[in-house]
Amino acid sequence: MKLESRLSNQLQNLKIEAKADHQTDMIRRMRKKRSSECEIKIREPKDIQRRERCLLDPELFLKTYFYRIFYNPFAAHHKRMIQAIHERAFTGGDKAVAAPRGDGKSQIAICMVPFCFHATPINFPVLLGQTSPKARKLFAQVKSKYENRDKYPEFCGDFPEVSDPVAALRGAPQRAAHQWYWHNGEQRLINLQWKQDVIVLPSIEIEWSKSSGNRLVYFGLDGAIRGEGFEEMRPDLGLVDDPETREIAFSPTKRYEDIEEMIDGDVAGLAGPDRVLARVVLTTIQNSYCYSAKVTDAKQKPAFEGERHGWLKQYPDNMDLWEEYIALRHKDKYELLRNAPNATAFYLARMAEMQAGCIVNNPHRFIAALDEEGKPLEVDAIQAFFNRVADYGWPRVLAEYQNDPEKEEQAETTGITQGLVCSRMSGRIHKQLPTEEHKIAFGVDVGKYKLDWVKIAFEGNAVGTVIDYGEWAVQGTDKASSDE
Repeated sequence: MKLESRLSNQLQNLKIEAKADHQTDMIRRMRKKRSSECEIKIREPKDIQRRERCLLDPELFLKTYFYRIFYNPFAAHHKRMIQAIHERAFTGGDKAVAAPRGDGKSQIAICMVPFCFHATPINFPVLLGQTSPKARKLFAQVKSKYENRDKYPEFCGDFPEVSDPVAALRGAPQRAAHQWYWHNGEQRLINLQWKQDVIVLPSIEIEWSKSSGNRLVYFGLDGAIRGEGFEEMRPDLGLVDDPETREIAFSPTKRYEDIEEMIDGDVAGLAGPDRVLARVVLTTIQNSYCYSAKVTDAKQKPAFEGERHGWLKQYPDNMDLWEEYIALRHKDKYELLRNAPNATAFYLARMAEMQAGCIVNNPHRFIAALDEEGKPLEVDAIQAFFNRVADYGWPRVLAEYQNDPEKEEQAETTGITQGLVCSRMSGRIHKQLPTEEHKIAFGVDVGKYKLDWVKIAFEGNAVGTVIDYGEWAVQGTDKASSDE
């Protein structure tokens, strides 16, 4: 019995040892498999000659790799914005360029970041937007250029030192900590970071790449901006896209001055105490006194060498005909003719006469789509400009589309101007209630001779709209009375 028991114990021990050996072998194989999965094999660019040509020419870079965005020829102001970023990346300094609303400023800022990474001495650009959500959106769009191989196949193919490690993450940024590659016979960590608030490009030593270890962060101008967490590397380029919201630009308490203080103080200080941050501001002017107006005025901010570009370089000779056109468009809209066919017919019948003398900055800036009858919504960029004059009014168009705002005198106490009041128009007709759930507040300003009252409808997002207002005379009072 003792012999059998001893043999049984030995057999049991052998089974335990075999199981342990098997588990150890499995762990070893799993580690090897995981290690092999984390290996990044650095391939050559798909077209090295195309890459080298594009890195010498920022316009060619944008047209070649992001042609789905920049499908029209660059206008003069597009070229100046591209040149502003390119020059400051190499030589430093400040630059401010004002361009028409909706004409591609943000996309130029976004797509020039990869160019700066791969073609310039810039190692650490910073994206700055008017708010943190806006800046975060800019940041996310830069990341998407390396992530979206289907949309940007040429770019991802020609810059594999970044796009391949990013693709290997498979949507899990934590995998970056284990990625490695072979360099001179030894394993080296790539040190990629692909987070929601910072990216650090792979540290890969290759003769045809200069982006190793470059990084990008973002800030909103509505929050704190500090650089103490940047360790040994400090930002060297600040790209500011539309620095102020409408609320700030028209602020009666002059909040636009806070934007100037942040850009000249906190943003400039990101480079550290012994360096100067290159800064490029791409913006649109909203009135004659906002920060964007000041930073693009060479007399007020000469360091930024401000430029202003409008929709039209030169107005048409026959402005009287365009006033008739605007009146016709108003009439068509009032009669619920959505696409204003009578106004368009008026233009088509007098096109040569109405175009005479007019020079457009961007001839591709119009809606070329067809309406339900197969007619173009807009014929050309000249008509598109005056459509906006008709729809938005001259004050807004002169500011946001011409970057040549009317001079406005601010009230010394409140800052209320005609332009400020016009900018607050809701577009609703008298006594029209919001379509969503709302609450109505009734306010009265009690005066000696009259009561001024107002009804405001507040929606769920705390945005109020004036739906009615008026005044009541106070009974029994008379300004001409001797016993007031």
